[in-house]
Amino acid sequence: MNDRPAKAGGEAKRRGRKPETPQQRLERLQREMEATRRAIADAERARLVTIGTAVLAEAEANPSVMEELRRILRARVTTKAGKEAVAALLVAQPAIKAAE
Repeated sequence: MNDRPAKAGGEAKRRGRKPETPQQRLERLQREMEATRRAIADAERARLVTIGTAVLAEAEANPSVMEELRRILRARVTTKAGKEAVAALLVAQPAIKAAE
């Protein structure tokens, strides 16, 4: 009926996780929670990078979108670190005139 050969000594192979103490279980679950938190944070960063890349590309191609983006950034970015991160975007670039 069972196609698998029995182990020597007549012991069947046990399946599943090895027995663990409550302390070991708590530590394992804490490691799994931390790994899950890192995975969520990584996914959120990837989402924000994708959105930011698309918005910045559109803003670079369309001056009116760039002005709107600057307005939004000035209003929404309030921390010193945040302002330093977007400082280059907040400076309006002068229009390049054709050489005469």
